[in-house]
Amino acid sequence: MNLDKNISVLFAKDQNLISQLSELFFDFDSQLKIVSDIDSLKNLFKSESSSVKMVIAAIDSDYQITGKPTIQFLLNETGIPVIFLAKTIDDELKNLVNNSSHTAIIDQNADKSVLFSLLKLLGKKVQPETIQASNQTNSKQNGLSKPHQVRFRRLIEGLSQNICAFSHTPEGVFQYLSPNFKSVFGFDPDEFIGKNWRDLSLTEDSIKLGNEADKKVIAEGSHQTVTLLQNRPNGEQHFIEIVYGPVYENNELIAMEGACVNVTNRIKSDNELKESYRFLETLMQNLSGMVYRCENIVDWPFSFVSAGCKDLTGYEADSLLSGNPSFGQIIHPQDCEYVWKTIQSAVEKHENYELNYRIVTRDNQIKWVWERGQGIFASDGKLTFLEGFITDITRLKIAESTLRDSEQKYREIFSSTSEAIFIHHPETGKIFDINEPTLRMYGYDNKEEFLRAAESGMGALSANFPPYTDQEAQEQLNAARVGKPRKFEWLARKKDGEIFEAEVSITRSVFDGKERLLAVVSDISERKKFLENAQRTDKLESIGLLAGGIAHDFNNLLGGIYGYIELAIMKSTSSETTKYLDAAIKTMNRAKSLTQQLLTFSKGGAPDRRIDNLQDFIKETVAFALSGANISCSFSISEDLWACNFDRSQIAQVVDNIVINAVQAMPTGGNIEITAKNKSYSENEHASLSAGRYVLISVKDQGMGIGKNLMKRIFDPFFSTKSMGHGLGLTTCHSIVGQHGGVIEVDSAPGQGSTFTIILPAANLEEKPAEIKQIKAHQGSGLILIMDDEIVVRETVKTMLETFGYKVVGKENGEETLDFFKQQINQKQGFAALIFDLTIPGGMGGLETIAEIRKLDNDVPVLVMSGYSENPVMNAPERHGFNGSIRKPFSMSELSTALDRLLKKRTS
Repeated sequence: MNLDKNISVLFAKDQNLISQLSELFFDFDSQLKIVSDIDSLKNLFKSESSSVKMVIAAIDSDYQITGKPTIQFLLNETGIPVIFLAKTIDDELKNLVNNSSHTAIIDQNADKSVLFSLLKLLGKKVQPETIQASNQTNSKQNGLSKPHQVRFRRLIEGLSQNICAFSHTPEGVFQYLSPNFKSVFGFDPDEFIGKNWRDLSLTEDSIKLGNEADKKVIAEGSHQTVTLLQNRPNGEQHFIEIVYGPVYENNELIAMEGACVNVTNRIKSDNELKESYRFLETLMQNLSGMVYRCENIVDWPFSFVSAGCKDLTGYEADSLLSGNPSFGQIIHPQDCEYVWKTIQSAVEKHENYELNYRIVTRDNQIKWVWERGQGIFASDGKLTFLEGFITDITRLKIAESTLRDSEQKYREIFSSTSEAIFIHHPETGKIFDINEPTLRMYGYDNKEEFLRAAESGMGALSANFPPYTDQEAQEQLNAARVGKPRKFEWLARKKDGEIFEAEVSITRSVFDGKERLLAVVSDISERKKFLENAQRTDKLESIGLLAGGIAHDFNNLLGGIYGYIELAIMKSTSSETTKYLDAAIKTMNRAKSLTQQLLTFSKGGAPDRRIDNLQDFIKETVAFALSGANISCSFSISEDLWACNFDRSQIAQVVDNIVINAVQAMPTGGNIEITAKNKSYSENEHASLSAGRYVLISVKDQGMGIGKNLMKRIFDPFFSTKSMGHGLGLTTCHSIVGQHGGVIEVDSAPGQGSTFTIILPAANLEEKPAEIKQIKAHQGSGLILIMDDEIVVRETVKTMLETFGYKVVGKENGEETLDFFKQQINQKQGFAALIFDLTIPGGMGGLETIAEIRKLDNDVPVLVMSGYSENPVMNAPERHGFNGSIRKPFSMSELSTALDRLLKKRTS
């Protein structure tokens, strides 16, 4: 949408020069106006200042007397690009122009063809800039004859650093380049003499465009204007505009010469301007009302109106622009005088106007409209037109009428409701009344104290960080002010600084006989917590089912691997092989702990605590977590570190998670500091811990740190700052440490790394770490019956038992087990023991099978095994018919111990 015309001004007295330059302006995209004296020039600017885009000023040789006022006027008062044509260019003229923001000084005697190129190029510039005068010529102009060298010296006189002149052969080989070549193209001019213009790192499309232009210059003998795109070595892209034409000697084309300017900023500005126009057009088309520009006379004739006029008035834009009807004829007759006086009063004071009135639409409906606008004034203070926006507020007016009729009812609701209600001024947004529940919700003692706090804006009653600042609150109020009721969630702030979640509804209404904005605030903190907890519970239950299944299947697989590795150790005669197998067992122990971790998170499994020292445990756990990472680690662990009563696998999981988080916080490497020390807390010294002795294990990284807004959420389930994170790691850590009677503390700030400190209760002084006793391998004889659906488990356990001296039979499910058991009884064959898997998918499991076994034999010892370590049967096997339990995966030593206990119970 361009409402202005483009005017170029030629200021000259010499008629011959005026004639020559007028001819050059035929190709310009603007209207040319010619003036010959300074008074006419000033009058032209006074009447057409917004339309004048460029001035060409011819300065007489005696400019010091007659031309100086003109120069000063153009330099100091116009603020647009000016090209000075001078018969004589001396230092005084250069200094005058160089101290300004105007464009160029050009020798009037320059070659007409070259002058045309430069004028056309400069005339298209949008932003004026200082032009530095120069008498330099390039040292490598051997290819040009002396007359052409003279032309170029005249041409480059006064060019800016963004403009250069050039000459190249018809084949494109540069013969001359002005000193400003480097500022335009980025290359030193001396290096490019003798090179082809196609070597200027131009894009393929630009080279094609330049080739086509060269062909036209050769074939037609005409000037060409092209804009080429150059890819600089540093990755930047620059747009270069070139105006050039042919040079003949003796009717033979000897060169092509012209001028270049870097127009990158101009093109970017043009693109941004086009995008702004497009955005403005889209905005106006989608407004629920109409944007207008009109004259300030009674009928309000439009010079512009947006497409929204049809929905508002029923008339097309063309009808309103043609005055059929005028907007003055649409205004309700009873409101015409009010509209006129209101607008005139505002215009006289140079103020915006805002008013409500009625219009009569094309189909004779009466609508209430809200209008806001302002007068647009020229530089001399004269009013040129009005601009504004009009929208339909009929529904709002009806609502106001309804509210007015039931105002007493609303007053009663205002006083009796449990919700907080703010009453705002519709124009300023200022709160001037609240109800009693507002004080209780926000924690203020009285209304006066609350209103004082609100005087600085809604930011004092809000979280006051984006998007909950005073600015966003005012935007919501402004939207409601123009008839758009608002309902949204908000973070509000109490007097003591506590933040709570609220739901806010804002409507425009009538209260006490006046238009007001009513904001109703509900505290939804408890409702949000309930919903979040319900969602979290659903997710945790689903994960619990998944975790249990994974743990069971994984434990079955680990059981087979465990057994075979231990058997391999027993059979191994190589110390080197035994060392590797021992390492594999340690890794298996970590894998075993992973299944327990899944159950710990999903079922809240209680820790299996044992009193132990932490020194070696911490180092081994950290070393395992750092395997393969490009991170160094330093330890500072007290030699007298107290022993703790803890679950090794669970605390290993905590250290694992925290160390891995530290590694991920330092993607380019770094150092982790591990410290462990003793600490005694007195009563009330620590907010979350009772008095006593504790061990503090700290993990400090050099990573990016954690901001305050994230710190309070890092232990929330499913919260993660990692794109692939599941948000369970720190939640599980928090749960495990809490079940041990301890806490996790975090000290962090953006850019300063993070320190996680695990605080665990120390064991009592009289409690000592259990000594590791060498357990004699179990030995026995007789038949043991195994039931497990996994063949690898059956085979592994069978081999273990055979090592102990037993004969072993394996069955896949309860049906097969019962059949074999009955056969043995009928044949008067007994069993040393039975070992049943608790869960058999698709068949009788251990619980169903033991019930049938006990009907046949109440004395045979039966051991139950399962990967579901938290199953009630595993924790109390005797209540369900079993004599003992063993958890998968288990080692030979664990199986040996379980059999010792099982058979000892029988003999006793």
